[in-house]
Amino acid sequence: MEISELKPGIIAFYDLISVDDIKLINYFIEKASESDWNKFNSQDPNYSGHWDNRVLDLKHFYERKQLMELEAIQTKVGDTVLKYLGKQYRSNDGIKLLLRALPGHSMNIHIDDDSNGCKYGIVGYLNDDYEGGELVFPELGITVNPKEHNLILFPSYFMYKHEVKPVISGTRYSLVTWLH
Repeated sequence: MEISELKPGIIAFYDLISVDDIKLINYFIEKASESDWNKFNSQDPNYSGHWDNRVLDLKHFYERKQLMELEAIQTKVGDTVLKYLGKQYRSNDGIKLLLRALPGHSMNIHIDDDSNGCKYGIVGYLNDDYEGGELVFPELGITVNPKEHNLILFPSYFMYKHEVKPVISGTRYSLVTWLH
């Protein structure tokens, strides 16, 4: 594994997500029905529906043994990130959300809001056999072209507004979590 600072605060962990990790996560993706991708339930009263058909919420979907295997991936990722940061955080969500972006899907500019205690956002890339879907930090002039096995860590405050450009072809899969 290699670690690189793309810009101050934006860290790339190359090859952190192993081939076996991706095989396990792909098993979950393949097992999911269309209705499973529709079970996301936002508690936000201002929810606009932008996550509909795009989020696989693992806590509602898998058996205990499978969740334990995912927790092992979460622990590896978490331990690596926390060792790099040299700080103690708690992860509110763990790796329980898989995101799917079909052609035309994008995400508008936003901040992973630190008002709820979120200090860092983490995005792990599960595939790269699609076109588009770049992670862009417009304030910093940086574009991350997703590569399978890699993970991006970034602070959750106004300087790190980010967006995901539209997927042009294929399907983009990623895992997300936040450090609190």
